[in-house]
Amino acid sequence: MVYQAFLFNKNAFKTFGNSYKVKLVSSVALLTGGQFLYQSSYKPAIQNSIEPYSENSVSVDRSIKDIDTFLTFQNGSAWSLLAYGVRAVTFMKFRIYALSIYSNAQTIEKLDQFFTGNSIQKVDLEESVIVNLLEKKDLEFLARITPLRNTTYEHLREGMIRSAMSSTEAKLEPEAMVKAVQIFRQDGMQRGGSVVVNDDLFLLKNKDNTLTIYHFDNKLQTYTVVGNCNHPLFAIALFSKYLNYDSPLTSEAQQRFSNFFKL
Repeated sequence: MVYQAFLFNKNAFKTFGNSYKVKLVSSVALLTGGQFLYQSSYKPAIQNSIEPYSENSVSVDRSIKDIDTFLTFQNGSAWSLLAYGVRAVTFMKFRIYALSIYSNAQTIEKLDQFFTGNSIQKVDLEESVIVNLLEKKDLEFLARITPLRNTTYEHLREGMIRSAMSSTEAKLEPEAMVKAVQIFRQDGMQRGGSVVVNDDLFLLKNKDNTLTIYHFDNKLQTYTVVGNCNHPLFAIALFSKYLNYDSPLTSEAQQRFSNFFKL
């Protein structure tokens, strides 16, 4: 099925059927054969290509270990580092944790094809564009959270909830977001206690936008599943905040994500 293209802008909306949710998009959104294409009308085609990190590890902060640029996860799968940075509380400049974003070869290829085919530049990566990618492209990401000081599961969990609730998706779907948060709070962290410096919390965003959450014990070098979230909206909201250009949780990580794909 081929759908007509609709032009959206920030002051005008049209309803795309009763069963479709309207997204805020600042260029042309085209649905063809069930696939989302983002087309820009003001720039020529760009030949993107990826630029992986050449080092085996990168330094994010002096208080923690260096971060691997290539990661073999607990199930043997291979992941490449796309971006990294430090999450800080804005008004105090208080550095909380290092955020590293990984993905696998299949997802990296899909993203590169999308960015190249649609002449995407970093300024085009609005939250709505990221959300459409997450909803329609069967993408897998692995977010690695490394605390810069000793903390607790509760503190990390509530921080992720606040981040997801600050997303555009939370404002567009408030009732669904409340339900997603309830499920994440109940099932996402089925463990209490401390998370010490140099341990990691891994958030695996699966193809269906569910989350599986792991704790990595740096001393024992072991992974433990600590929870999951089967409501897709939570992962979509959280990862849209990680990757969007306009208001990312860490601008360092977003800039490096754009640089990885030469946007």
